[in-house]
Amino acid sequence: KQWYQRRVRDQTLTCTIGNLDENHPVTVTWKDPEDNDITSDTTNYEFSQGTVDGTGTQEAVLTIKQGKMATLTAGPSLTYKCSVTSTQYVGSPRSAEVEVVANVVHTVEVMNKEQQKGTQATISCTVTGLTKDLKTIKWTRSDNTDLESEEDGFVIDYGSFNASGGNRNTTLTVPAAQNIQDTTFNCVILSSDEGSSEESTAVNLKVFTVASTPKSVTTDLDQTLTCTIKEL
Repeated sequence: KQWYQRRVRDQTLTCTIGNLDENHPVTVTWKDPEDNDITSDTTNYEFSQGTVDGTGTQEAVLTIKQGKMATLTAGPSLTYKCSVTSTQYVGSPRSAEVEVVANVVHTVEVMNKEQQKGTQATISCTVTGLTKDLKTIKWTRSDNTDLESEEDGFVIDYGSFNASGGNRNTTLTVPAAQNIQDTTFNCVILSSDEGSSEESTAVNLKVFTVASTPKSVTTDLDQTLTCTIKEL
């Protein structure tokens, strides 16, 4: 049995407003890429209006929640818009809308597996939404120690960057001798973007045992045979 798991993170966008009175933060309104006002949509977004600092600058932050990110159409970028209304002078017109562009972040989809104990297994990790190749990609054990291909019988295919599809796939083959208990491995990636840090995604490999029970039978009666699966 195998099952897929997609990992998508919350993402934040910032709208920066300057030359403000320290005692009068402005009210910031957001629109999504389809030009819908999302200011009241707390299901998919979180909003922080921010405060005005000593330099007269206010930073309003829009957080796009994980669930919403998973529904957004992949592309090179997403464009949200922010606009500002003064609280110091009531009746002032709203500002022009300013585009806040988000370069589409990658997502990680892993293939977990559950199979018979003592058999060779292959699990995978696919990174999508890439505009350029990853800086590094590797596998680690559950204790975060690095795995090397051909070490203890493990085989790693690091894959290569698919520019047309914007993805990269890697697989870890676990030898039969090592597949004897439920184990969690980690797919660890490092983006090529400046300032990026390593991201680790758990990939589960579960095992079960299969046993049969010998039975003496007669051809004169209906008979039942049993196959017992354990460690599920």
